[in-house]
Amino acid sequence: GGFVETFGALPKVLKPVDHEALELALKCDLHVLRELGLVDYSLLMAFHPKANRIRLAIIDFLQPYTLNKQLESTMKKLVQRHEPTIVEPVQYAKRFHEFIRKAFQAAVGSMEVM
Repeated sequence: GGFVETFGALPKVLKPVDHEALELALKCDLHVLRELGLVDYSLLMAFHPKANRIRLAIIDFLQPYTLNKQLESTMKKLVQRHEPTIVEPVQYAKRFHEFIRKAFQAAVGSMEVM
């Protein structure tokens, strides 16, 4: 199953300090991935219920955005007539970051946190 099926409704609420650390780590990691021209990465989330902690990592088969990837993206767009999953590195990083921003938010007031 996917993220929502496994972990329930979004967004997941984090302590403000944890949310800030997540944003900083994402900013740095996605900058490196964009600069290296890499795509095809995913988010790994491990939840430890007893400790009420989560661990996040960017994983997967990091692939350069080559001519083959550009052709794959173009062909999928033409054939499937919707946005392909493989896009150029800047757009890929932006889409990945937007998902993370929707998936996690900082606690406000008395909100229950993970």
